[in-house]
Formats: sequence, C-alpha cells, structure tokens
Amino acid sequence: MKRWNEAEDKVLKESASTLSAKQISCLLGRTEKSVGVRAAIIGVSMRKSGDAHHSRKYSEADIDLARQLHDTGMKLNVIAEKLEIPATSLKNYFY
Repeated sequence: MKRWNEAEDKVLKESASTLSAKQISCLLGRTEKSVGVRAAIIGVSMRKSGDAHHSRKYSEADIDLARQLHDTGMKLNVIAEKLEIPATSLKNYFY
C-alpha cells in the first residue's frame, strides 16, 4: 500500500469541493476508494458546493448579478426577464 504524502493531501483538499473522487483519483494515480477514505481520515468533505453542485441550475455569477440589481431597486420581474430566470426561482435567492 502506497503512503499518502503532503502534496497529495494538498491536491485532495484543494480539489474536493469541485472534483469527484474519481477525477481526483485519476489526478493522483490512486483508486477512487482510497481518495474517499483519505478524505475522511484528514477531515475533508467531498460535498460539492456552488457551481460544482450537481443540482445547481444557475451560476453564482448570475445569482450575484441578480442580487446586485435587486439591491439597486430593480423589480424582480425585470431582473427575471433580463437574466432569463423564472421570477419564482429568483425569489428563493432574495427572500
């Protein structure tokens, strides 16, 4: 069994929130299972967040822009039309 080194741990920590265990295993030349086990040992979560999350429908950039426009006083239905995002979806990000 090959021991983990600091460089591999660093790659794992930096990649865990954006890449899958399978992708990280390819980068490091390790098995998918060993990546998952090592992440658990060193306390790294493999959960995806932001744009990398599997159920994400709209990009962080679009939502940030929508929030900025909303903060300037632009009406929700106008923002929705400009960004081509349903107003009912945008409401979830504002209220």
